[in-house]
Amino acid sequence: MTYPSLPVEIFLAILSHISDRPTLLSLLRTCGDFREEVERVLYRVLFTNTLEVGKRTLLLTRLRETPRLAQYVRCFALSVPDATDPPDPVLTVPIHLMTNLDDLRVLIGPNLSTADMQRNCHDQLKHLTWAVGNDHIPTAFLERQRRLVSLKLIFDDETAPLPQPTALPNLRFLTARHIKTIRELMFGRNIIGSKWTLARRGTLRTSDITPPWQFALGNLCVLDISALHIPDISTVIPHLTKLVIIIIAMEAVSGLSV
Repeated sequence: MTYPSLPVEIFLAILSHISDRPTLLSLLRTCGDFREEVERVLYRVLFTNTLEVGKRTLLLTRLRETPRLAQYVRCFALSVPDATDPPDPVLTVPIHLMTNLDDLRVLIGPNLSTADMQRNCHDQLKHLTWAVGNDHIPTAFLERQRRLVSLKLIFDDETAPLPQPTALPNLRFLTARHIKTIRELMFGRNIIGSKWTLARRGTLRTSDITPPWQFALGNLCVLDISALHIPDISTVIPHLTKLVIIIIAMEAVSGLSV
């Protein structure tokens, strides 16, 4: 059966579930009647870390020259481990053209700046993964993202200022590694799922469990704790009154066998 014999609605429904990029590229070359619909699926999710520099440059150039394609991007992952010479063109990604972007994942080295990205990104993100090597939490940027539902801070500096309690009103899922960051971001928000990638060995002290955090802990339904050493969370357990799932895991250590 060829695609013209299928109802258009069925063909488009099938197309929307295709994630294999070679298949989509083949459709783009052979299925001219549905070119725009194929492009919409092809550009919906873009991971630059899986592309060679040359292909990455072509992709970003095409997005800049054809803003319509940038508008199709819903999820964009930027991965640059460190500064490059000459500068990697991925750093000039036209994020201002991604007017429908709702999932941004940033993994870059400590010597690179995200200032342009923070300034030009539209204030409509629902999911944000932030792994920037300088440990800086983009406080002002986060405070603009009032639709944010999920926040993953892969690196976070416990001395850095955090968003005000009135910011991020829709935040429901939080990943962070410092207890201070976790506690202050949970305060005043209905966090129902959280992953703690604890950076230090030791226990959670009684003094850590402040009354506002006790209330916030009572909203958690899922708690995932990952650490180099199994932490003592006995001070937290009594406050997890709605907890349904708890996961505690030790992170793998290179060269260590158990």
